[in-house]
Amino acid sequence: MSRLGSFPLESACEMLNKHAQNPRIVLDPFCGKGTTLLAARLRGSEAYGIDTGPEAIVCSQAKLAGTTLADAERYLQKTPITKTSTDEVPNEVKIFFHPATLPQILSINNSLQRSISVGKTKERETATTLQATLLGILHGHASYSLSISSAHAYAMSPAYVERYAAENGLERPLRDVKQCLLAKLRRCLSHPLPPRVKSRVVRGRAQDAAKLFPRLVNRVDCILTSPPYLASHTYAKDNWLRQWLLGFSYRDLAEDYLQTGSLIRYAEQMQLVLTSLVRLLRPGGRLICVIGHGRLAVTGRDAPVSLQQLFERLLGTTSPSLKLNRVNTEYVMNHRRYLHSLKNTNGHNEEVRKEYVMIATKPA
Repeated sequence: MSRLGSFPLESACEMLNKHAQNPRIVLDPFCGKGTTLLAARLRGSEAYGIDTGPEAIVCSQAKLAGTTLADAERYLQKTPITKTSTDEVPNEVKIFFHPATLPQILSINNSLQRSISVGKTKERETATTLQATLLGILHGHASYSLSISSAHAYAMSPAYVERYAAENGLERPLRDVKQCLLAKLRRCLSHPLPPRVKSRVVRGRAQDAAKLFPRLVNRVDCILTSPPYLASHTYAKDNWLRQWLLGFSYRDLAEDYLQTGSLIRYAEQMQLVLTSLVRLLRPGGRLICVIGHGRLAVTGRDAPVSLQQLFERLLGTTSPSLKLNRVNTEYVMNHRRYLHSLKNTNGHNEEVRKEYVMIATKPA
């Protein structure tokens, strides 16, 4: 599932290899689509994640499951497409899908939800993997995407899609949803997954990390995460279509997300996050934090904000204070993060953006 602001798997693996000192337990309090968790699994580390987005939880859980392509094929073979009414589907959703594609999506998702709720372990895991795949192909422009051609990292506004489609002669595609799922899964599961590891992913706020994982207090070896970028407070809205499929309204979820539109509010919330995270780290444990070069609108223009200095100050407010070991400055192409919300683009331009990788240690 494409997601705004996520870093590539190879980056997560490289950071764990360089800075984590063979961690037994890894946690990501802003786990997103689960990149850190998959990197931990590849190393054989226990993997734990937190996120506010229900779609992020499904995707992260899928990365930790033991589902094979054969499992998914068997599940889909025995799952009938039942006649499903679309009468209660909002018109803003119908804009995206062919009238014959949408009932298939609803029918399959209903089966997946039942399996996740009441199925046995293997069935639940397979259904979770399939639901994550369904969320990943729900909108986009690939040959197996289910929607009218649109962005895949975020759900565009219905009004824009409707207008753009009319101007460019785009039509909602008729899809065989099962075949589209299998096409995506054949890409994702082309190589066997690494061995299972002990893991758990929960929906909640990073500020409550120690409350959500009380058994991990003073036990986590490495926290690898990338907090929301400053002025990127659109994560709930960006995923409104995926959240609708899961039975949520992004408007109801928006307050749970870390607020990034105000530097003061952002600093207050990140202080709470770091205070909670330091409780989870074992003495000598590492925090690896990837932060963007911040910008906020000031008097009608974008002004740079030194997030490096902000985080350096916040690290000293925890108890015990986290010791900053080093700060690496890196430059990444804008399209590697899909940072459309930081600039008026669709996330695919070739602008180079500055990021900081901050490595800190909890005193022994």
